Amino acid sequence: MSSYNLPGIFLIIISCIIFYNSKFEKNVFDNVKIVDVQVIEAPKSCKNVWKRASCKVKYNGKIHIITVGNKYCEDVSGKRQIKMKTNFDGSKLIFLNQKTTDFNNSFGGGFICLFFGVFLMLKAYKALKKDFN
Repeated sequence: MSSYNLPGIFLIIISCIIFYNSKFEKNVFDNVKIVDVQVIEAPKSCKNVWKRASCKVKYNGKIHIITVGNKYCEDVSGKRQIKMKTNFDGSKLIFLNQKTTDFNNSFGGGFICLFFGVFLMLKAYKALKKDFN
């Protein structure tokens, strides 16, 4: 067995997970409803907010931790309640002005992982074929 098999399989599995998650996130945009969400904890000021800053919101009795960063900080800062988009079972929340292009980047990452996974598997196959000849 070639040393390329395991990393190749690992990358293909990772790409499948990424594809599944991006399909799930895109589903929020396809089947969307707008709901009122209670803001529990948010940045007080957006002046020095770092890229991975997050906030806590409550919807349907569940606490959700959402990354706000610089892009969505103003939407939650200093507010007690905001409107957000959700899928119909309420398991995923996104901001009203969040675009589908925010999730297309994860789809591209999945494609890159799949490409390298298949490349490593082909390389392992060629090495295995060479060993038998």
